[in-house]
Amino acid sequence: EDLGRPEAAIKAYRRTLELNPSASEALANLLGFGRHTDLTVEIAKAREQLEAADVPSQALIGYGLGKALEREKDYEGAFSAYSHANDARRKTSGTFDRDVFDARIDQMISLFSPEFYKSRRGWGDTSQKPVFIVGLPRSGTTLTEQIIGSHPDCFGAGELNVLSDLATGTPDRLGICDPSWPAIAPQLDEGHVRGLAQDYLTQSKSRATEPISRVVDKQPLNLWHLGLVALALPNARILHCTRDLRDCGFSIFAHNFNAQQGWSTCLEDIAHYWRGYRKLMAHWRSATDLNILDTPYEHTVDDLEDRARAML
Repeated sequence: EDLGRPEAAIKAYRRTLELNPSASEALANLLGFGRHTDLTVEIAKAREQLEAADVPSQALIGYGLGKALEREKDYEGAFSAYSHANDARRKTSGTFDRDVFDARIDQMISLFSPEFYKSRRGWGDTSQKPVFIVGLPRSGTTLTEQIIGSHPDCFGAGELNVLSDLATGTPDRLGICDPSWPAIAPQLDEGHVRGLAQDYLTQSKSRATEPISRVVDKQPLNLWHLGLVALALPNARILHCTRDLRDCGFSIFAHNFNAQQGWSTCLEDIAHYWRGYRKLMAHWRSATDLNILDTPYEHTVDDLEDRARAML
């Protein structure tokens, strides 16, 4: 809402609702403009539609209503709206399977052991161009990318899916159907690893318009693929964004993520996911030689210059 032409956007959303009163996406987006207009009418309309709308619309309206009420300091009403939105989204995304999640982490810790890397040392590409910003969503990854990307020698590539696609595509690279990533990792030879590195380097810098020293990939959940980074791009820099779980967790709870992030619809599930992610990050630190810098969100906003210099 801080960019572009908010007054024109408000007018367009209200015109949309005149033409189609049940346009839930327009109503949800409009509810985010409380800084620029009186939303009394729209808040009342959202309260009415929250119970009556279909499930996807309940999610959209609930998140929007929560933001509007939070801006008005009606925190109890905002939390109720966010809870309603998350309940609705969970009906479409499904519940978070904690056992599957825990097993995935344990599998990675077992596979990507210190011995795994010791026997494969020197296989990857020595390039220092890649920079990966990882952490939970809402932990300051966007701010961190803006800081790094503002340097003339750095290119902010945004949230790339390149690393994830390369990891999940490893069976095709080997010409087999099973097993999938990460279980297939021990079957990769040195040629496969160098090929993965070269493919990442080529694809990640494809949008850069001029020569640069660093390419910044701001896909927070690349934290799941640091095992591949340590193997194929061992000289990459990792900026690990952290934030107090109470702030970060609630911000996740108040945000409309895609259906794949089913863990984000329940405060208890968010806490469970946080514990697992911290366990995995601790493993990457102990089992690999990756250059990982913690970048606490609180420190960045308190002393921007100091943290920016540390990052750079």
